[in-house]
Amino acid sequence: MTGPRTLSEAFTPPEGYLGQDGVMCALSATEQFLDECLTAFTGKSSRQRGEEPGPYLFLMLDRASPVPDGRKALGVHLLPWKGHPLWRNVLVMHAKVSLLRFGLSRSVPGNLFRLVVSTANWNEASAKRQLELVWSMDLDISLRGDPFRDQGVSDLAAARQFFKALLQMYHQQ
Repeated sequence: MTGPRTLSEAFTPPEGYLGQDGVMCALSATEQFLDECLTAFTGKSSRQRGEEPGPYLFLMLDRASPVPDGRKALGVHLLPWKGHPLWRNVLVMHAKVSLLRFGLSRSVPGNLFRLVVSTANWNEASAKRQLELVWSMDLDISLRGDPFRDQGVSDLAAARQFFKALLQMYHQQ
């Protein structure tokens, strides 16, 4: 895969796939970017997403960040932070990471994952007006004999551990 040219493109599924679900973290996010991201990720408008069971994306933001209105970005679930002791060691959450899953339909669990790491926050200024670095890697966990598969599986496992540790600081409703 050629890497995304813009931050928004990092959420666009590969041809033939649909965005199923994912987890994201950042310092900040805005409703407009999240809505555009979800439209690209799912191929569905906000209204269409509102008619389906969700969510598609789970979002963790820095505890000091303004919380976007989830009603303006239907399909994203904003995880509220809790008073976990680890927050004492975090002044600003600089990680901007997403782990996305793609499949051939919404109902059958997908086997294609995308890890996205960027210098950008999830907002339109980062996506359209600032110079940001975006790195992504797709991993089809069903492939056998792929020389990059072992490194990809390792990267995927590291991302899973990162999010697992981070989730301890948020309420999971």
